Formats: sequence, structure tokens, C-alpha cells
Amino acid sequence: MKRRNENHMDESATSAPLTSVEEPSSPAVGIADPPHRIEFEVHSRLTSLSGVNFSSLVIRRIKNGVCLEGVVEPGGNDMDVCDVARTVAGVDNVLNHLVVRGRRAIPQKG
Repeated sequence: MKRRNENHMDESATSAPLTSVEEPSSPAVGIADPPHRIEFEVHSRLTSLSGVNFSSLVIRRIKNGVCLEGVVEPGGNDMDVCDVARTVAGVDNVLNHLVVRGRRAIPQKG
């Protein structure tokens, strides 16, 4: 009685070329809207604001928008970070979980 070799591969299985996952047929899919594009764009716009200092900032996607988390020290302007986030295409809703920390005055010696 012959034993069958479990590791033996049929030649027909190896004759077909192995292919990797194919690219999408439409060039716009995956290229025009890479993953996390909205989060990166919102982060870029918020951190480029003059007079506003984020000691931490995390942007998370939510349905039709973003959630802002972190700590911000506002400058002298009355810029609304939610309005800035809404300028990014695809952001209609903004959930603001930012903690606002006022600038502390350094006490004078003497």
C-alpha cells in the first residue's frame, strides 16, 4: 500500500502564474481619496492657524465629519476651530472635544 505524500503539490496548481492583488480598474479609486486624507487635511489646517497652539491634537473620523480631541491654547483671535475644520471637503459635522487651556502668566520675581 502506497502512502500519499501530503506535501506533494499537483503540477497544474503551480503552472498558473501567481498574481498579487490587482489595482482597482478606476484610477480615481484609492488614489484621489487616500485613507485618512480628511483627518490629515483638518490637522494641517488647524495646526497652521496663527496664534493657536495645540499641545496635543487628535482627529478622528465620524459619520459625515470629524471629532477633535486634544488640548489647545487659543491666541488673541476668536477663530472657531470647528468652522476651520468644516472648510475641508467631506466635513459637515464637527464634534469638539478639545480642552481649552489659558496661557499662564509667569509670576514676576521680587
